[in-house]
Amino acid sequence: MKIRNIGIKIYLIIRHLAYRLELLRVKRKNKRRKPFKACLHRDIDILYENYLKAVLSKEIFPQSRHLSNIFMSENIFDQYFKDRSKNLTKEQEHHIIKLLKGRISKWFVPYYLYRVDYFSTNLMKALIETGIKVIDPSYNNCFLIPAQKVHKTSVSDYLIERFQKSTLNVKRGIFRLFYWDKTSGKQYEDRISMLLDEFDKTRNLRLRAYISRNLPNEIEDYPESLKAKALEYVTNNKRVIS
Repeated sequence: MKIRNIGIKIYLIIRHLAYRLELLRVKRKNKRRKPFKACLHRDIDILYENYLKAVLSKEIFPQSRHLSNIFMSENIFDQYFKDRSKNLTKEQEHHIIKLLKGRISKWFVPYYLYRVDYFSTNLMKALIETGIKVIDPSYNNCFLIPAQKVHKTSVSDYLIERFQKSTLNVKRGIFRLFYWDKTSGKQYEDRISMLLDEFDKTRNLRLRAYISRNLPNEIEDYPESLKAKALEYVTNNKRVIS
């Protein structure tokens, strides 16, 4: 237990230093810019700088599943959007996608997009792809929340489409997102049908085990249109799903 506590402390110290270095980098970048230079994403960089300060002062927890709850007397994101459009320009979207590629800056993006009314399908896909790469299943939901808020069932459709063309490693990331993507109706039926087909098609035992964890164990829990296919799966694969 003591070794574990020491490990956590070391991790927190390293993370704090990483955020300090990132804040210094962003401050220098913002200072180098000419104040009157036309740049539609300059405001985003200044907000990002303020976000880093809030993280370091423990007013924001970067990997929060509750993006609307920022425990500050004045919410910097809500203040930012008071007099700004909640629809992004192409340049702003391009800049946000660049931020999604950063080890630290990616955690800023969900907070920002949670307040946006609309963004493109390309940005939705970039959010989901970032979520797929997050190994900790407690935090990958950060990237689904704004995507689902704007694009609703298109998120489920994209996850199904992406799953079928993916490597095992990517599929594992998609399974972690399936946990948060609570579908119903046609999307649920499409996902279950796709997983049953994938189970039947693959001979990879690890993949079969992952699929089984995402399929119902009882015939009664399958959509009516899939009961025949499900009966074959449940009957022939009791060892895998037990």
